[in-house]
Amino acid sequence: MGIEEVAREYLEVWNRRDWSRLDTLVADDAEIVDFDGSSGTGPAGARAQGEMYATAFPDGTIEIKRLIVAGDTAVAEVVGRGTNDGPFGDTPATHRSGELPFVNVITIREGKVVADRQYGDTMTLLTQLGLAPEPAHA
Repeated sequence: MGIEEVAREYLEVWNRRDWSRLDTLVADDAEIVDFDGSSGTGPAGARAQGEMYATAFPDGTIEIKRLIVAGDTAVAEVVGRGTNDGPFGDTPATHRSGELPFVNVITIREGKVVADRQYGDTMTLLTQLGLAPEPAHA
């Protein structure tokens, strides 16, 4: 598989909750960095992050809007949608829906993800879930 195919499969594996497939796509020393700056390493780190979001949003899906490849890096513009019907980290379920556009910057070498850095506006999601106040308007 080429860079685009690996990146697409890596992202879409979350919709299927196919954690064993995720394990085959991530290098043992891969650095996986979440929106909040927390990180994990290798397949276990990628799986822990994926499972945390799948638990928080059991009906959650992601939609890849655009995927751009340059060299060994794929940049994906993604929209995640779901209802918070499970614990979100240490926070109990709010049973509210949220939608979050975000970007993954994925580096792939020898057919494996070696780095994934995610960028998104988590405050928007927290506001949608009722976990943060609405922003003040000028």
